[in-house]
Amino acid sequence: MATFTSILLMAEVSNNSSNALLISLLATMAFTFFSILVSSLAKKNFVEPVLLGKIIGHYLKDAPTWLNVTLGTIIHFFTGYIFAEAHLWFYRILTPAWYNGIFLGLANGILGALIWYAVIRVYKNFMEVHVANYLLQLILGHIIFGLVIVMMYAPPALG
Repeated sequence: MATFTSILLMAEVSNNSSNALLISLLATMAFTFFSILVSSLAKKNFVEPVLLGKIIGHYLKDAPTWLNVTLGTIIHFFTGYIFAEAHLWFYRILTPAWYNGIFLGLANGILGALIWYAVIRVYKNFMEVHVANYLLQLILGHIIFGLVIVMMYAPPALG
């Protein structure tokens, strides 16, 4: 079974953004797994694809839940790709280091929190999300996202 470190080494993309899709997939998966973990611990629904699926279900009233969540997942991963591309662009002018991964993740997290805050306000009748807790986990998830991107873009020396 491959470890996370061996996956990073196999997928090394040092100073090359042509693998942005792979980077965005792994970073978005890490972000999503974090959301699932926090949801499980907090016994609340903080999983972005599921929340997006609720919004989609509001408009596609007869669609099955699995379709709504699948569309929410596609939207979530597409958004992750856009955010990852932004990170990779910034690494043209910033040193790809862990502290910049945290900084860019925090910046993306604040932007994401502002967007989700507006979305929750618009759809408050059926979203049922504890706003403060959700936005905090969203910002922390984006920091994880940023760290995974920088580790994929410029993997640390491992001894």
